[in-house]
Amino acid sequence: MSPPHQHIDTPPLSSDVENNTADKLETVETKDIVTPYAFGVANSLLGKRLATPFQRGLAQCIDLLFVAILSSLDALFLAIIATVTFYKASRNVANQSHKKTTRSFLRIGGAFMLFWTVLLTLDAANEANYFRDDATVSNVIDSPNRPGEKNGANDDIGVNEQAQNKGVHENGLQEAEDIESDLADFDDATSEPSANTYSIVAWIKGLITELGLGFGWAALYYSVFTAWFNGKTPGKRLLNIQVLKLDGSGLSLWESFGRYGGYGAGLATGLLGFVQIYWDPNRQAIQDKISETLVISTHD
Repeated sequence: MSPPHQHIDTPPLSSDVENNTADKLETVETKDIVTPYAFGVANSLLGKRLATPFQRGLAQCIDLLFVAILSSLDALFLAIIATVTFYKASRNVANQSHKKTTRSFLRIGGAFMLFWTVLLTLDAANEANYFRDDATVSNVIDSPNRPGEKNGANDDIGVNEQAQNKGVHENGLQEAEDIESDLADFDDATSEPSANTYSIVAWIKGLITELGLGFGWAALYYSVFTAWFNGKTPGKRLLNIQVLKLDGSGLSLWESFGRYGGYGAGLATGLLGFVQIYWDPNRQAIQDKISETLVISTHD
């Protein structure tokens, strides 16, 4: 049986220490002492309705659908969407005087992205037309019905070419048989490891490619929309829910990216990090714990 818990008497703090601690708590965090601010919830959020698991799950499915669509769109459409997104984000910060530089950067960046993509699209179209014209000219040159060509000459040339090709073909077959007989043992010894190595390398490369593409678009999607559209991705906007920090403010671009990283942590925990919204008091999933956020319902 474990011994009962014993109360440990701690010496009282001196008046100087108490006053110093009180002054620090009344001002700002110094990261030298324990404070309640990092874990406190803003008074403006108290009493707000939390988003239900159904709302959050459906919004997540809608967002994943949009990510899949973005990954399959043409570059020109992506540039148009990015330009509209940049312009919309610049309008959201238009009323904030301390973000004039950010607003200008967003508009210039969107316009430059659209301009550059249009140039690349036109260059690709011109290159395709060039190769198409070159193939047409080659077909005309190789055509057997060219005007001024004599059938007799063609027949003579054809007989000579066939004889030469036959000799080359026979020599090539003999050389191939010799090489094949010399390397038969080596091929038998290394064929199976090589095949396994190639398949593993190909699988890893394919997986990295797919994860790189999906991660890139998903990271951009969740980071940009959460930061520049008041915590509302398209899926969350349709379901009338919003992501906010515990202090009631919106997330920056870096904080939104960090919250997106929490999705990877949720997958690493076998989805338990997502399921915990069913028993957490404030319905915080693992990405909310990491980024210190709440998902509230904006529906009146």
